[in-house]
This record gives sequence, C-alpha cells and structure tokens, in this order.
Amino acid sequence: MMPRLPSSVTGLKGYGLILATAFMVGGLIWLVLSNVMIGLIAVGIYFASGQTALPEDPLELLPGWLAGVGYVVSLGGVALWGVALAWLSDMPQRDALALRAPALRAWPVALALGLTVGLFPSWIASTLVEAWPSLGEGSLALISELLMGGAPWENAIMLGAVVLGAPLLEEAIFRGLLWHSLARHLPLWLVWLGTSLAFAAWHMDPLQSTAVFFTGLFIGAIRWTTGSIWPAVLVHLGNNALAAAGTFLATEDASVSWYVGLAGLSTSTLLVLLSRTPHPQEP
Repeated sequence: MMPRLPSSVTGLKGYGLILATAFMVGGLIWLVLSNVMIGLIAVGIYFASGQTALPEDPLELLPGWLAGVGYVVSLGGVALWGVALAWLSDMPQRDALALRAPALRAWPVALALGLTVGLFPSWIASTLVEAWPSLGEGSLALISELLMGGAPWENAIMLGAVVLGAPLLEEAIFRGLLWHSLARHLPLWLVWLGTSLAFAAWHMDPLQSTAVFFTGLFIGAIRWTTGSIWPAVLVHLGNNALAAAGTFLATEDASVSWYVGLAGLSTSTLLVLLSRTPHPQEP
C-alpha cells in the first residue's frame, strides 16, 4: 500500500500551490497521451472499415461515439489523478471535491441560473463571430457536427458526454480539486478568477474560451457562495443541455441581441447574489 505524505510535507507553506501545479501538469500529460490513444484508435477503425487512404476531412476519422467516449476518458483520467493526489496528501475527499450538501434554497437558484448563465457568453460569442466569421469554424462548430452528424446512437453518446459527462467531470476538476488546492493558500477571489481562467483555457479555442470564461465566472461564483460543487454541477448541466438543444433547433440566423446578453448578465448576477448561504470557510 502506497504511504501517504507526512504532515511535515503537506503542512509546508505553499503546498497547495505545489499540489495544484502537480495536478495541472499531470493532467496535461494524461490529456496528451489519451488524445494520442484516441487518435490511433480512430485511425485503426477507419482503415479496418476497408479504407486505403486518409480522408481530406479529419472529422471522417472521428465518429461521434468515439469522440464522446474519448472526452469522458480524458476528463476522467484528470479527475482520477486529482483524487489520487488528494488521497496521497491525506486530504478528505469531501473537502477536496466540495461534496458538502448545500442549503435547500441553493437548488432552485442553481436551476434558474442554469437557464440564464449562457445568455451573456452567447452574446459575446455571437458578437465575435459577426466581427470575425472565421472564429465560428472552431470547436463549437466541431461539437455541433459531432452531435448531429452520425447515427442516432452515436449522437446519443456524444450528447451524454456533453450534457452529463462534462458538467460532472469538469466541475470535479476545476471547482473541486483545483479550487480546493489553490484555496489552501490564496484568497478566494483569486481562486475564483484563477479557476475560471483555467476552465476557459481548457477549451483551447479562441471563441469558446472567451465565452466560457464568463460562464466559468458565474459557475465559480455559485460554488463560492454555496461552498458546494453540486449547485455548480447543476448550473453547468443546465447550460450544456440548453446549448445542445440550441444545436438541434438552430436556424441560419443564430445571432444574439445585446439586450438578451444584458438580461442574461443582470439575471445571472442577481441569482448568484441570491445563492449566498452560510457554509464553512475554505478550507
């Protein structure tokens, strides 16, 4: 059985920052390895189907079901690495993942926030695409194609990864493990900002990362005000479910008006303020 680190190590000043760095570096290594593995599997499946040359469109190599499974495997590996670090550091999983139950009134607020949190980021994305149309050809377009481009069962797997897998695993990573590691030695406002930036950078697309940064600020805010990851998961789930529904119902004119963005910003801010509940200080 692997021994845990002694308290003389885990009690070092700045150990939370060291832990967060180890988490991010190890997670990045796993992401590279897992994506290479998924890529090799995709190429193998493609040639096993009788093809003799690589396609011009890389999307033909990646069926929707494999993209969905690969995304969950990649995220799950990062989350497991964080859980392993927490265990090694003798950190209670309840604290490391912010698994405490929030106050009852946090649930309806989180549900409502899940319906409004994407409006302001959508307006930002829409405005950027109007100014620079080439931005609309990035990862958001890829996700839309993977959600709709395959057989129904393939689309269902991808949909499950987007609506269920991503909210659970991304919140465990960013508003759970990374948040708790940073909160050991940084003020909470800086933890909130830093995890939102890391969450945005994770998406690795100029358009999506810019929009997702603001989504992350609201999700991080409700995690901060309630002291629990569960309202954040619910908000994230609601946002992704609405975005997925919008993909299936989208028309050619998908622009978002400024007043919709302003209404979303105002409503989401009010809901975050309403979510404030007494909870133990971090950590």
